[in-house]
Amino acid sequence: MIPLILTLERFPILLPGFYGNTTYATPGMDALSLTGTVFDRVYATHCDPLQTLEQIWSQWKPSTTSVSFLSDREIPHLPSFFTSRQTCDAEDFFSRDFSNLETEKSLFWVHFQHWNWQKLDAWLVGKEILALLSVSGLPAEKELEEDALPMLHHTEIQLPWWIRFPHEKYRALHIPHLLTPADFGTLWENASPDAIRRTEVLTQSPPRWSLVTDEWFLTAMDDLVELYSKPNDWWEQNDVADRCPDVVENLANSLP
Repeated sequence: MIPLILTLERFPILLPGFYGNTTYATPGMDALSLTGTVFDRVYATHCDPLQTLEQIWSQWKPSTTSVSFLSDREIPHLPSFFTSRQTCDAEDFFSRDFSNLETEKSLFWVHFQHWNWQKLDAWLVGKEILALLSVSGLPAEKELEEDALPMLHHTEIQLPWWIRFPHEKYRALHIPHLLTPADFGTLWENASPDAIRRTEVLTQSPPRWSLVTDEWFLTAMDDLVELYSKPNDWWEQNDVADRCPDVVENLANSLP
């Protein structure tokens, strides 16, 4: 077991095969789904990947005294539990062999902004890591003005997460619970995917916001509103906002 947690930016849920992607072959990622737990519905509360990363760290307590941080970008507010930091690009990292690390004395947290999914997948083949977490999906398709607010959609807020828990009963499971990045620490501390139960997630505050429940995904910006039936409409392909105005109103009125 490699004592390594890997977080990635621009990593959408539509890429890994264990979420149903049949366009690309991802044997390395798919193997993870057999040795750990796949979380189907993790939603970022911000589009900024660094804010999401900070939320992941907010409740996380490392289980070892030596925690090294490796990344291809500068993180302005690195938590104090990291005992060392190193600049490293993804191509160099995926050419390394970490199989001989001392698992009881050290832990590596690796974060990449720029990476290649084919090289990641090839590197994962035959390796066992602790977690693979997305902190942001794909950006908006159209280039917008610098101060414009892009429409939230599943490629930005629904994130692929995989965690290996110690108990074998949690292997090869898909968990449908609604989660946010801040829940990672609770899942890790309790060593169980059942440590969090949530009925809804608010992903943004006005003027851009999204509300996810067990039955619906509602997202809006200004006068543009979209509503999707969940979890049946997995990829958010069928906007039913015009046909279900009562649902839109009730969900909007439930916002805090």
